[in-house]
Amino acid sequence: ESIEVWIQPEGGLPKRLVVSPLGARYDSEAGDGGWDGDWSVTARVTETGWGVVFRIPSELAGEPKRGD
Repeated sequence: ESIEVWIQPEGGLPKRLVVSPLGARYDSEAGDGGWDGDWSVTARVTETGWGVVFRIPSELAGEPKRGD
């Protein structure tokens, strides 16, 4: 059981961020599991399920695109 976030900033390599209900993390960049990105996550288990809050710096995610 895990939650995954996949991001690929424009012109950058794809990144995979994974977290378990207990807060165990895994990340990779372009499939390289040796990559250690600067991100954090908080996981919380409740009586009805579990959830997470990811904190992903803009350096990893890229700058948001603005609409007209």
